[in-house]
Amino acid sequence: MISRELYELRDEYEVDHSCDFLAVGSMGHASPRIALSLALQKPDKRVTVIDGDGVLLMRMGTVPTIGVKKPINFTHIVMNNATHG
Repeated sequence: MISRELYELRDEYEVDHSCDFLAVGSMGHASPRIALSLALQKPDKRVTVIDGDGVLLMRMGTVPTIGVKKPINFTHIVMNNATHG
């Protein structure tokens, strides 16, 4: 639900969406598969991923993988929104 909320907030405040990749329905694949891969392939670009706490719990293996790869251009924000969806 975070990507939907982000889209609506950015739309409401008239913020540009051109650099957003909203993985609606990806259910835990945003950080390990999309954002981390992008950060590793494009080290000159800043990559930020926003996950919910449910996603982090589903994909706990992501945390050590990110730690091992240590991409300096990668920021992982986890929101405690108490929602699994």
